[in-house]
Amino acid sequence: MLLRSLQPATYVPRLQTKYNSPPRRFIASLISRPQRIHPANCKPRPLHSPANISSQKITLPRPSSFSTSHIMASDDAYMDFLNKANADHSAGQEASTQGAKTQTVDESLKVPTSLQKVEAYYVSESDEPFEPVVLRFKGAAKGEWPSADDLSSLISPDTDISGQISTLDTSSFDPRNEYSKVLQAVSKATEESKSSDIKVYRVQRSNTTVEYFVLALDSADGGRIVGLFAKSVET
Repeated sequence: MLLRSLQPATYVPRLQTKYNSPPRRFIASLISRPQRIHPANCKPRPLHSPANISSQKITLPRPSSFSTSHIMASDDAYMDFLNKANADHSAGQEASTQGAKTQTVDESLKVPTSLQKVEAYYVSESDEPFEPVVLRFKGAAKGEWPSADDLSSLISPDTDISGQISTLDTSSFDPRNEYSKVLQAVSKATEESKSSDIKVYRVQRSNTTVEYFVLALDSADGGRIVGLFAKSVET
């Protein structure tokens, strides 16, 4: 039993497995053949280092022609155009109305004494004195107040300003009781009628100039209107 176990083992050779491999010449041709690369694909790429970035010239996009500065410039030009047009229109209108002289006294009539002694000023941006008004108006003898057309023909015979005339009551004209002397002088100016009724006419001469007529009816001399008037600058 011991002798059998010491006998050398019989060597059995391994079977070589055959693989279907490609021929050696084909493999050699693949190894030796260089790979063709198109030259366009061989361009070197630039290195984007901080040094290269600082040395490169950076061109910013040009601003569009439709910028905010152009918008502001065009708006300013448009506003200048509108202001100039309005100024020309208002200047022409003011020249036409201011060119008409205001007639306040009929030379054929006597100015009442109470109107001559008044020293009062209408307070505005340009304080103006009150001046006498004595104009012939037949309707006054009948107790009729002049209309806007009537007053326009009396104070501005050459230019129709009836559209610029409005009426006020005394409380609206003098809400703070600053012109009590003016109202008292006008009331005393009525010689025959002794009327205490007073009416205020407002005449818009221009965009900034206004005339106030504080009037009363008087039956003397066949009918007339008497009172005081003053200019006012209102901007």
